[in-house]
Amino acid sequence: MQMVFPGCHLKLRREQQYDAVLALPITVDNVRRETQRDPVLSQVHQLVTKGWLNNHVPELDPFYLRRNEITVHSGCLMWGIRVIFPPPPLPNFVHKYLKNSIKDI
Repeated sequence: MQMVFPGCHLKLRREQQYDAVLALPITVDNVRRETQRDPVLSQVHQLVTKGWLNNHVPELDPFYLRRNEITVHSGCLMWGIRVIFPPPPLPNFVHKYLKNSIKDI
């Protein structure tokens, strides 16, 4: 089963949700740092603070539709009272697999 978070480009399966809960507590500093590292959310952060453009990449459409509801608080993106979390990083084994695959080419 997948859960889709409105306004976010992230879909999580049930076991990923469980893993995310185990990684708590998450601090404001963690969310702020990861938001700035994420290519999509860093663009959204910039657009929320400086103003939205009428033309944007399709990847930003879910955020553009909610542009009047998204705010920045302490460097974190908020949708109403909800925090817009960056997607979790790929697990270590995926990075190792990708690194080994690239070596083989």
